[in-house]
Formats: sequence, C-alpha cells, structure tokens
Amino acid sequence: MTILVIGASGAVGLPTIRHLVKRGAKIRALSSKESSAANLKSLGVAETVIGDLTDDADVRRAIIGATSVMHIPPRFREDEATIGLRVLKAAVEAKIGHFVFSSVFHPQMRDMDHHFNKLVIEEALIDSGLAFTILQPAMFMQNIRLEWPGIRDRGVYSRPYSADQRMAMIDTEDYGEAAARVLTEPGYRGAVFELAGPDQLTTAEMASVIAEEWGKPVRAEKRSLAALRRARLCRRQSAGALGNPRPRARRLSRLHQAVPGAAEELAVVVRVGKAANGSARSAAR
Repeated sequence: MTILVIGASGAVGLPTIRHLVKRGAKIRALSSKESSAANLKSLGVAETVIGDLTDDADVRRAIIGATSVMHIPPRFREDEATIGLRVLKAAVEAKIGHFVFSSVFHPQMRDMDHHFNKLVIEEALIDSGLAFTILQPAMFMQNIRLEWPGIRDRGVYSRPYSADQRMAMIDTEDYGEAAARVLTEPGYRGAVFELAGPDQLTTAEMASVIAEEWGKPVRAEKRSLAALRRARLCRRQSAGALGNPRPRARRLSRLHQAVPGAAEELAVVVRVGKAANGSARSAAR
C-alpha cells in the first residue's frame, strides 16, 4: 500500500509525514524541488517524484501506482481550485482507493478565496465516486507567524475578524497525527471531520497572551481581507528580495512559533491552555 502525499513539504505536510512514518506507512511524495525531495527522504519517505502541480502529466505520473492520495493544496494561490481538480481527475483515472483532502473550517465563506476554493474541490470530490475523507482543520496555531511583522513593528495583531469573535484552533502536529490515522486506519471513509482543540480564544485574548509572553503591548485589530492580502503580498515580495531567516519551532502544549526578525529571531510562545492537548485523538473519533 503506497500513500501519495501532495504538499508534503509544507507546514501541514511535514507533520503528516512524520506521523505516517511512525505508523510504518509506505509514502510517496510529489515535490517541486530536489532539495525538498531530499529532505523528505531523510524523514522516511520511500519515494519522491519531482514535478509541477500545474502539469497534468507530472500529476498523473505521481499518482499512478498509489493506493491512497492525500492532497494538501498550496496556500493562497489563485489557481488552488484548478490544481485540486487536476489532482482529483488524475486520481479518478487511476482508480485511487482512498482520497483524503485537507480542506478548511467553514469552506463556504465566499469572501475568503482560500476557503471557497476548497469548497469547489470538496464538491467535486464528493461527486467523483472515489472513497474519500475530507478534513476541515480550524485555524492553525502556527499562523501567528504570518501576522508577526505587524505585531513586531506596530504592536498590532491584525485579523479579518472582530476582536471579540471566538476562534477554534489546532496545532499542526496534532493535525498531522489525525491525518495519519485517517490514512492508515479503517472507519473514516465517506465522512467530513472538523478538527480543532477544545478551547476557543478571541483575537483580543490572543493579543493579550502574546503581550504577556513578549513583554510588550499588543492590541487586536480587525482589518479588511483586501488590506491583509496586500500586506502579505508585500511581505512575501520583501522576503524574496532580502532573504528570509529560517524560523525555528519547538512543540509544547501551547501555541508557539519562532519568527524571523530584522536582525535576530524572536521566539514568541503563546499559551492556549488545553487547545493543543489531544485534539487529534478526540477530533477524528
């Protein structure tokens, strides 16, 4: 039995790979870079395929011979739905036995492209005739890294939600554990699972915890989706031009992420009580 993981080198893919390896699974990974493929092999991936998700032939080549596929879509890409439908079409042609799709909490949010694109893929998957499992994770705790520049530079934690809106969260390590169970154990097919820790925090509460851990004032602020997209685009362009120090990360039962600073790396550890504890074990049951 060969499990193909698409998106194996990302923030969700790597924890999934680690837990699949622990379970003794035979893993194949589609990677766009030789360096990423080498890293995956060092983690225990049996086979890597170098290819491009926008190329039909590369996707078919990666899928042929696999028994299961987990598709983790690339983040914040306008062609996310097109890529997902391409992968699904190849899986149908290859008569894949089990297709696991890494989706998102509330994919029906039409104003959020990276949510609604996943709904398009979900609908096609349900209609495909394949045995499937759809995983809908809550906000990843590690996502604080995306907003770190605003916290560091302005003392503002910006999110496209009201500061009083409660948010469910999950640690990517717990999500990887749940995904590995779904891929290797019977009983999870033909279902949609929302994955989250048991606790919820408002953006204002998150900002308060960040301030406590960092030792500097931080306030929550609602910003429009358009403004956040522009800010993230500028940061990605700057990182590409100036270089981006590789973040360090360590896992505790709390939200944490090492984040790149201008002159040094600053590690901000944000406590979330029980949010990381046992979420994979309970959510997938």
